[in-house]
Amino acid sequence: MKKTYYLILVILVFVFIGCGGKEIKPSADSVLTKEVLSKIDAIRTAYQDKDKAAMESHTDSILADRISKGLFFTNAELSFTPKKVSINSLTVTVSLSWQGTWIVKGNNIKKQGVSVFVFEGIPMKLVSINWDNPFQTPAIRD
Repeated sequence: MKKTYYLILVILVFVFIGCGGKEIKPSADSVLTKEVLSKIDAIRTAYQDKDKAAMESHTDSILADRISKGLFFTNAELSFTPKKVSINSLTVTVSLSWQGTWIVKGNNIKKQGVSVFVFEGIPMKLVSINWDNPFQTPAIRD
């Protein structure tokens, strides 16, 4: 009986020694995906805060200018749900669904949609938005 306990103890010691101390490094794709998802959140925050400088640091200058021209809302709240990330040598595309609520001239406007964000460059910058653009302030219908 004592031999069984000692055998179990020795096995447990080897298991704990073998499992400890080894750090698993994330893959390059995993690091890139985290970077792009972080940039999407930074762009969302910059848009909601109407922070043009922060938006320009994460987006292509032409796209940043186009988005900045539509910052005529009083308040905006966006939420994104990433669905798929595709990575190739030059671009990263993120398919996502989104929901938004804007207050424009006292009116509460809700919209939702599906977008594909395209990132390029080093560091990665948002260069285009395909399908529904969540950064386009909805117009009020008279």
